[in-house]
Amino acid sequence: MQYKITLLEKENRKLQKEKINTDSRVRSLTMQVIRGKGAKVKYIEKIRSIVQKKNKVSSEQLKKEAEKLIKVNKIQYTPQFVQLITELSNTGMMSISSTVKCSEKIMLF
Repeated sequence: MQYKITLLEKENRKLQKEKINTDSRVRSLTMQVIRGKGAKVKYIEKIRSIVQKKNKVSSEQLKKEAEKLIKVNKIQYTPQFVQLITELSNTGMMSISSTVKCSEKIMLF
């Protein structure tokens, strides 16, 4: 009988240690989840603040920026625009006159 009691006490101590270990592991994982949620909330707040701070672009500003991409000044075109028009003229059966018309339409846009 005494032997059985000591075996049960040993098993009880062993189970208590396992319970303590699992409790600490659960606590650790819970803290990781809480930190993860906090990081997610901070990230979303940061994105929202950036979105609120962004400037609205007017159609006039958009037009000016598009013109900067097409023309260097009132007379000269940018090299990228000239290359684009040249590539357009080299595709298919387009002629130089149709390329000029196409570039005029792009400028009017």
